[in-house]
Amino acid sequence: MDITVPAVLMNSCRGGFSFEELTALMFYIAIQEDINYPEVHCHGRKMCFNRYLEAIYCRVHNNHTLDEALDRAVARYIPKDWNDAGDLYDVVSCIRR
Repeated sequence: MDITVPAVLMNSCRGGFSFEELTALMFYIAIQEDINYPEVHCHGRKMCFNRYLEAIYCRVHNNHTLDEALDRAVARYIPKDWNDAGDLYDVVSCIRR
């Protein structure tokens, strides 16, 4: 199967996504995460949203680094929540199917 990627999307992939493009893609990312990592055994979309929030948290606060957040994003295990991040994970815990 040969898939043609629109030029506008390829330009975004090379230069990074704008906030608007990334938020539009999050719907599809969440679905893919639920398929790849079903919530029965894993955390599905909740895990990817946790990693996004951690990256944003690192930009605002300085008790964790972006490198630390990136390591957690590529980990082959489910990282424990940061216990010094206040209510960071509360919004993700509200996600329902």
